[in-house]
Amino acid sequence: MFKSFKCGSRSLEEQFVLYGAGLTFIFLVPFSIYRFFTGDLTLAAIDMVMALLMVLIFTQAWQSKKIKYLNRFSVLMFMLGILSVMYLKGAETVFWAFPAMGATYFLLKSVPALIANIIFIGLTTLLFHGKLTNAEAMSIYPSLALVGLFGFILSMRAEYNNNKLQKLVSEDTLTGIKNRRSFDEKVDEIIRNYRRYRTPVSMLLLDLDQFKKINDTKGHNAGDQVLVDFAKLVKSKIRTTDFIYRFGGEEFVVLAKNSSLEDSGNLADSIRKFIKESAELSKHQVTVSVGVSEIMPFDDAESWFRRADLALYESKSAGRDTVRIAETGDDTKVSFKALSNYQNIKPLRKKANYLICPYKNTHSSLLKDNPRKNKSFKAGAVKRKLPTNSPVKPSAKSLARH
Repeated sequence: MFKSFKCGSRSLEEQFVLYGAGLTFIFLVPFSIYRFFTGDLTLAAIDMVMALLMVLIFTQAWQSKKIKYLNRFSVLMFMLGILSVMYLKGAETVFWAFPAMGATYFLLKSVPALIANIIFIGLTTLLFHGKLTNAEAMSIYPSLALVGLFGFILSMRAEYNNNKLQKLVSEDTLTGIKNRRSFDEKVDEIIRNYRRYRTPVSMLLLDLDQFKKINDTKGHNAGDQVLVDFAKLVKSKIRTTDFIYRFGGEEFVVLAKNSSLEDSGNLADSIRKFIKESAELSKHQVTVSVGVSEIMPFDDAESWFRRADLALYESKSAGRDTVRIAETGDDTKVSFKALSNYQNIKPLRKKANYLICPYKNTHSSLLKDNPRKNKSFKAGAVKRKLPTNSPVKPSAKSLARH
């Protein structure tokens, strides 16, 4: 049972809620038992209810991952529990308010946490109205206010530093779009969601044609500007629900959500035409080749990307400035084709000239040997032999990546 408890693939916020709920449960149960045996049944019941709520929060966080709503619910339960204890036991239990207010800044953003603490202090004031001496009131209320204020300041500073750090590690410094690290994280997230909801997502792998020639003839400054303009143009062409990343060098990736393979193929071709006809890049005669693949039930991150990578290689082999899609049929085979309604793309070649890779329930490691050697390769329990005239082989750069 404990082997299945793995938090490594979860976000830091999810892990915080899981560990927080678990540790709070462990902390509250002994208190509840102690109060039960000492005859304090009311507080024992409150502690046990809070402990059971922690179990509920843990379960929901583990299954649904709706962390934002669980955080709000946790704050509400914490504050109601502390207010109940203070109501029953009086001012001597007010010190429990301090950890509750501090935990609020871990569970919520700075401003919502500040608002929650202001409401909490207001309810505490109403609860003890007329029950405290002036000396007690002047000791308790300023302390609560200072805890809320300093917690807000520290939380704001932490959020600022975190956002700054997040930008540094997730964005490409040249183009301003997301980088390879962000791409890897998003792909893992998409795969998890796809296995649950089966929402179609396609990957478009874009590579600038003969980009090295621009660097060699025009200089690296001109090449950098081409990359900046290219990223800006592609970003303006995709939907707000799509994502663009700089994968490395002159390679970019677009993840198109809720997009079928055919729709993504049309999107890829519209990007190709848009880049070719753009005024910003016309002086450098920039064109782009695109490989497209749709996520499949048997995919992991590597197999999904590799199909797009091989489709891109097909696009390059077809003469560049083209689009190729990795199409998986009902017979679990995948082939690389051009859409028939594309313009300025060479007619489809014979089927023998396309890499056909069988899949059987799980993803296969796509061809790593040179197909020109006419060696057979294995996918699951099925063996196939590539034709000797197959033009498809993984490039050195592709193999180095994988």
